[in-house]
Amino acid sequence: MRHLIGYARVSTTDQDLSLQLEALRHAGCRDAWICRDTTSGTRTARPGLEACLRTLVAGDTIVVWRLDRLGRLMTHLVTVIEELLGRQVGFRALCDGAIDTTTASGELIFHSRPQRHSTCPMCPAALVDAADFVIDTAASLLLQRSDRVARVLHTEIE
Repeated sequence: MRHLIGYARVSTTDQDLSLQLEALRHAGCRDAWICRDTTSGTRTARPGLEACLRTLVAGDTIVVWRLDRLGRLMTHLVTVIEELLGRQVGFRALCDGAIDTTTASGELIFHSRPQRHSTCPMCPAALVDAADFVIDTAASLLLQRSDRVARVLHTEIE
């Protein structure tokens, strides 16, 4: 592994990045390697994310606090993560424990797809199914663990 590159995002200027930044630092991201945005996750054009994606090289890992920080549109999430994997860049969501493509189990979770469209694995419907599966899995984990993980990380940092 080369570098851990963090990405933090809030939707409005009224929101605070500090919890995300603390978690990213605790995970090993240096301040100089954390890209930030203040914009909606539904926007695909985000200067901080674009800078982050340009910075990443093979062997790096992009780290986000939660999967929804990278984006809220399923097709965008799948596209970005697939592009990262194609570039041999890992992806890790801190509060979504199973989403860590640098581990065998995390890669399995990301690449597991429903077989409804098995005759055309790369057709748009299959990609949406895959995105639904990833989002459902992450959302389930997030609902079960995010508050507990956030409290633990916040307590450990203090």
